[in-house]
Amino acid sequence: MSWAYYLWIIPVLLLLVLAHEFGHYITARIFGVRVKEFAFGFPPRLASVHVGETDYAFNAIPLGGYVRMEGEDGEISSPRSFAAKARWKRAIILSAGATMNVLIVPILLTAVAIVGEPTMDGIVIQQVQAGSPAEAAGLQPQELVLSANGARLTSEAQFEQIIDGSLGKSLSLTVSPTGNVQQTEQVVVTPRTQVQAGEGHVGIAFVPRVIPVRSPVWRAPVVGVQQSFSLIGAFFDGIGQMFGSAGVQLSGPVGITKLTGEAAHAGPGPLIELTALLSINLAIINMLPFPALDGGRLAVVALERVRGQRLDPRLEGTIHFVGFMLLITLMLVISFHEVASPPQ
Repeated sequence: MSWAYYLWIIPVLLLLVLAHEFGHYITARIFGVRVKEFAFGFPPRLASVHVGETDYAFNAIPLGGYVRMEGEDGEISSPRSFAAKARWKRAIILSAGATMNVLIVPILLTAVAIVGEPTMDGIVIQQVQAGSPAEAAGLQPQELVLSANGARLTSEAQFEQIIDGSLGKSLSLTVSPTGNVQQTEQVVVTPRTQVQAGEGHVGIAFVPRVIPVRSPVWRAPVVGVQQSFSLIGAFFDGIGQMFGSAGVQLSGPVGITKLTGEAAHAGPGPLIELTALLSINLAIINMLPFPALDGGRLAVVALERVRGQRLDPRLEGTIHFVGFMLLITLMLVISFHEVASPPQ
């Protein structure tokens, strides 16, 4: 796989970060908070433009982004500062980033429904072993096998399971010698029960036939919403299984870049689907009640409501700074581990 596929991490991060920060930015503007800076990445700064009262910046370290608002450090410097706004307004502004990441998921999955999601539909024979049941049945390389015993082949594991259940018995294959699914014939093969090392029960080497399954444009948004609920549910199931296992495996920038490159190599559908999954991931992580994250800042607003008074701005700033440094340290440790001990 070409290294160029890994560069897709840049537009993926750009989309996710800009969507997240735009949520903070637009709600801050709606509630009259002065936004000093809207930035992708972290300094040093590569380029910026000043429009109105806001600097729009593109920075060198593409590991996130930020919206810098007046008074977000807790100081009430003017009626337009973040700290001067009512608690419910601050809570909405802080939640808006994660909300945007969730809202773009059905949009992304609608795009997947339109461009098509790669789906296995049959297998293509690559090689036929001499003296094998496949050769005796007349199977040839490049022939397309669509079904076995009447079951449409949708996964390699399914095909292997059907073969294992037909050892020593007649196995009916629907084959297209020309690759045209409209022109098929039935071939009967008998998988052998005894095999030597390097042999298969049928005696063929094959690769999956992968085709994009598309939805009509008018139906794609419905599919996108349905798939969004399924993806979010699968995400939480995965979290439950992860914490229920013996250990927790975290992915950092290196691991995510590798996943993105593999998805891009597989096609636009898998890449967009991974982007949707990363968007959900970003939304949930940011809402964790950890200092420096949006969830941590929301926790401060909630604490303020319980105490009936504001937290000291200097103390709040110190808490979030320490949290930010811990997050950066964790990211560096994970990245070092991924480089030093890549997964097999």
